[in-house]
Amino acid sequence: MIGIGSTHKLLSENPERYADAAVQGIREMMEIEGPFPDNTIRAVRMGTTVATNALPERKGEPVLLLIAKGFRDLLEIGYQTCPRLFDLHIIRPERLYRKVAEMDERLGADGEVIRALDETATPAARQSAYDEGLRALAVAGLHAYLNPVHERRVADMARQIGLTQISTSHEVSKLTKLVGRGDTTVVDANLSPILRRYVGQVADALDMGRACERLLFMQSSGGLTDARLFQGKDAILSGPAGGIVGNTEVSQAMCNALLGALHVMAGSQATMNNFVWGNDDFQNYETIAGGTGAGPGFDGCDAIQTHMTNTRMTDPEILEKRFPVRLEAFGIREGSGGRGKWTGGSGATRMIRFLTPVTVTTLCSHREIPPFGVDGGAPGAVGVNWAELPDGRHVDLKGNDETDLPSGAVFGMHTPGGGGWGAP
Repeated sequence: MIGIGSTHKLLSENPERYADAAVQGIREMMEIEGPFPDNTIRAVRMGTTVATNALPERKGEPVLLLIAKGFRDLLEIGYQTCPRLFDLHIIRPERLYRKVAEMDERLGADGEVIRALDETATPAARQSAYDEGLRALAVAGLHAYLNPVHERRVADMARQIGLTQISTSHEVSKLTKLVGRGDTTVVDANLSPILRRYVGQVADALDMGRACERLLFMQSSGGLTDARLFQGKDAILSGPAGGIVGNTEVSQAMCNALLGALHVMAGSQATMNNFVWGNDDFQNYETIAGGTGAGPGFDGCDAIQTHMTNTRMTDPEILEKRFPVRLEAFGIREGSGGRGKWTGGSGATRMIRFLTPVTVTTLCSHREIPPFGVDGGAPGAVGVNWAELPDGRHVDLKGNDETDLPSGAVFGMHTPGGGGWGAP
C-alpha cells in the first residue's frame, strides 16, 4: 500500500468480532486473517482515546500522592480560584488521587536542601496504600525540578515494596510551579498503567519485532513517540490531536479556495508546514510561516502565519537551550512570492542542525502545486524540504515524509510564497 491513501471505518468497540478496532482495521485493509507475515509492516502510527476517555470517567489507576510536608491539600486548593464565579453551590472537580500523605523534607527556592528527607516518615503511608490495593504513586516535592534528590529516594523506597507505577514530578514535568507540576504528575500516575496495558495489547497483536518494525503513538502535542515511551501525561489528546493536525491542513486549503473563488486575494501558502523532530529523549513540534497572497491594491506579506494558523515560533535562544540543536538560519525566502501588479508575500527559510540523532516528520502542502495567482499574477513558489548530511550529501525530502537523521545533519525548509495579483 505504499503511495496509496485509503480509509476504512470500524466500530470502536465490537468485542464479538475483534479485540481492538485499530488492529482489526489494519488486518482488513491488508486482507490478512491469520498471523501477520514476517516484516509485513514497516510502521504503525496511531492515536488513541484510551486516556481521553479514562480521565473524565475516572477509570484510571488509583493513586497515592506524596507531597511536601505542609502541602497535603495544595492540589485540592489549587490556585484558590472558583470554577464558576457566580455559582452559589460551588463544586470542586473530583480529586484524581485516592490518598495523600506528606514527605518530611524541604528544599529552598534555589534547590538547596534545607531539611533532609526523613526516610522514616512515609513508609507506613506507602505500605498502607499498597495493602489497600494501590499500585500507582505520584511524588511532588517543592522545588524538586531544581534538585530531585528527595523525589528519587522516595521513588527508590516505593519500588522496594512493589508499587509498579511511580511518577515523580521532576521527570514528568521539569518546570516551576508545584500545582501544575503536581497535577500533571498525578495524571501521569493515574493514566500510564492503563495506557501501558493497551499499548502492550496492540504491540502483541501486531507481533512487534517480527511482523511490525515500529509502533508510534500520537501525543497530545501532535508529535509521534515510540510506543515504549508513550506516557499518560502525553496521551490525553492523543486521539483528537491527529485529527486537529489534519484538519488544519484541510482548513488552510478551504480558506485559500474560498478567497480565490470570491476574487478576494491570490493563494497564500495554505499549509502549516508541520515539522516534528525528536528521539527517545525529547520531541518538538513546529509550524513554519510562509507568504500570503496579494490582493487588489496590496502586496502579500512575507513569512507570516496565514488563514487558520497563528502559532508562535520558539525564540532561538530558548530553542537551543532546551534541545541539542543549532538554529543555522531563519529568514525570508526572498523572491518566492508570485510576481504581479501586486506581488505575493515571500515564504520563509528555516535550517536546523541536530547535535544528536533524530527522527524528522513533516506534513506540508504546496510542494508540487504552487499557490495560485489571480488576474495574470504569477503563482508563488512551491515549498521545498531537504536534508544535508554530515558526509556532504544533499537529500531531497517530500512534503509528507519521515526520515532518520544522524548527529550533525541539517534539516532545511523553504516554505511556499503567496501568489501575485494582476499582470506585472
